[in-house]
Amino acid sequence: MLRSRPLALVLAAFALSAVVFASAASAQEDAKPKKDPKPRSAIRGEYAQLALAAELTEEQKAKLETLAADYQQAQKAWMEANSEKIEQLNTEMKQARDAKDKDAVQRVAGQMKSLREEQMKMKAEHWEKVNALLTPEQQQKWQAFQMKRQMLATFAKADLTDEQKSRIEFLAADAAKAAAAAEDDQARKAVVDDLKATIQQDVLTAEQREKLTRKPAKPEGAAEGDKPAKKPRKQKDQPAETTPDEGTPPADVTPRPAGE
Repeated sequence: MLRSRPLALVLAAFALSAVVFASAASAQEDAKPKKDPKPRSAIRGEYAQLALAAELTEEQKAKLETLAADYQQAQKAWMEANSEKIEQLNTEMKQARDAKDKDAVQRVAGQMKSLREEQMKMKAEHWEKVNALLTPEQQQKWQAFQMKRQMLATFAKADLTDEQKSRIEFLAADAAKAAAAAEDDQARKAVVDDLKATIQQDVLTAEQREKLTRKPAKPEGAAEGDKPAKKPRKQKDQPAETTPDEGTPPADVTPRPAGE
């Protein structure tokens, strides 16, 4: 029993040393300066799709990063400056509707419209700057991507095959060239309308065209004269957006030929 005491003391000393060493190592690790987290890139969402579809160079990506960050800061500043006004307009609109005061509804709706127009102008000006970064060839690639995406969404209910999607991509590329040569927005809109008509007539089958125009079936148990439930009424008098987007272009802003 007495002989085992030195061994026990040695083992205890080793255990104590291990604890001290681990504590010292942990303290040294905590003392090391921690690296700041890598800042999140502003090129995400629509910007990331643009960079990929238009095959941007590294220099263009750097410029796009700056434009995107500046725009997001401008959005944030605009919303901070107008958040109280937006909240007040929401309250006034609810009160006007509850009171069935048409004059008040129109007055508040006009103020909301002005705010939306401010935001849309800011967005349009931003995307004009983004478009200016692109070469004419890149503008066509981006326009083709947007047209293809729009057409795939338009005809999504037709359950397109992979072959049909490839044909739509090819047609969208041709349409983008025509849009680049168009003289004004009306002519560009005509190009999109022609693309849609071509897909509907030449790409879709008769069954798919019929499927797109087919009315939804009535729920089981519904009487013959019953009307389908109405969707919630879309409020037109909503104020401007209150959360920043990640680069979605306004619907009426399309790439323009360089120098226009």
